[in-house]
Formats: sequence, C-alpha cells, structure tokens
Amino acid sequence: MSFVDVVVDAREASARRRARRERVDPVAFLRARGLRVGTALLPCGDIYVPPPREGELGIVVEIKYVTDLLNAVRDARLGAQLARLRSARNAVPYLAVWGYLGVVEKLGLRWAPSAVMRLLESVQRRGVRLLLLPRYEHVLGWVAQRAAELSRNRVSSPPLDVDPEELEEEPGERALLALEGVVGPKTARALLRRFGTLLNLIEASPEDLANTIVTSDGKRFGKRAEELWRILHEPYAPSNA
Repeated sequence: MSFVDVVVDAREASARRRARRERVDPVAFLRARGLRVGTALLPCGDIYVPPPREGELGIVVEIKYVTDLLNAVRDARLGAQLARLRSARNAVPYLAVWGYLGVVEKLGLRWAPSAVMRLLESVQRRGVRLLLLPRYEHVLGWVAQRAAELSRNRVSSPPLDVDPEELEEEPGERALLALEGVVGPKTARALLRRFGTLLNLIEASPEDLANTIVTSDGKRFGKRAEELWRILHEPYAPSNA
C-alpha cells in the first residue's frame, strides 16, 4: 500500500454498488484528479486517505445516502460503524451523508427532517465529524481535495491502524444512538431505563411508550409516543432513491 494517496474500500469500488445508485466509479474519479489510488478491504470506513508519514493523521470516511443512514439506525448498524470509525488511531473519522434530507418526506417516511438533524447531531457528539453534501460526486471531490493537501509532503502511506478494543460499541450505546435522533438524549435515556433494550422498546405498545415519554410539566406525550412507535415499525426505505 506504499505511496498511495487514497485507499478505496473494495466494496465501495464494486461495479454492483455503482450500478445500484451512485453511477460514479470512485477509483476512476479520484485517479482523474491526479491521485494515486489503491483498493483494499478496510477495517472501517469506505475511503481512507493515509497520513503523509508515520506519527501524523490522515482521514477515514464512511459514506451514506440519506435513506441508507436511516436504515442503518433501524437495524443498529450505525452505532457499530461509528465505533469502528472511532477506533482509527492514525486517521480523523468522518461520516459523509449525501442527498436531499427532504427525501424522507418525499418517500412517505415518518422521519421528520428535524429528527434526522438530531440524529446527525448525536453522531457528532460521539466524536465523528460530519459532512452533509448534495451528491456523491461532491463527497469524492472533498476527498480529492483533502488527499491532494496531505500528499504534498508524502514520504510514506501508513496503513489504516485501528484499536481492536474499540471496534465494538456497547449495545446500550447503539440503542441510544438509534433513539436520540428521534426523541432527543434525555427521553432516549428514559426509554432505555424503562425498557432495557432496543428490542423491548420495539415490542412495546404506543400506550407503554406514552407512559414513559413525558413533557417538562409532567404530562404524558401521547402523540409523540405514537410517532415514535410508527418510526420504529417503519418498513425499510428504498436505497435507490
């Protein structure tokens, strides 16, 4: 892997993935900008820009379309993916979300854009930097710019170094991440104290949720509980929007 400017995860570079939605070859895109690009199975992230030498920091980027992000929350993948990003010891972790946030309403999903924004805020609280860009090509363009900056004084291309003890996130932390974007951190913790696990929460009735979700003046928040129940039981959104 020596003397490459960018490493693209082999799954991100696959023709099947490009045909599904992005329709852009990330390897060809980055090479067209004069960068030395390799592919490998990365331990975390979709794209890794190595530091220019040992002892410095590169970047590692997880890329998601808006509906992919919500689906990752639904099946508890996002928490583990963020934990893997944070495990990088020689790269700054980024989550790049591309697409129009309003697509959640266009597709008839019950996620409000404001709930998506709360989810993204919770990502940043967990030590992962956030990029919001309208198109996949814009994510690649940002990567190309950062790679060009890091490559000016490149003397080596250290492999992505991860801390194995940090690769997995606690189940409770994953559940918090799934809930905070919908109801906020205070209510998310109250729900987990009441139900214990995300599975128990999903199996709860709207009435059970209403008994847990309360407003600051102590009133039960029945309407919000019904919205949360519908979100938890929302079918998967199509990924080729």
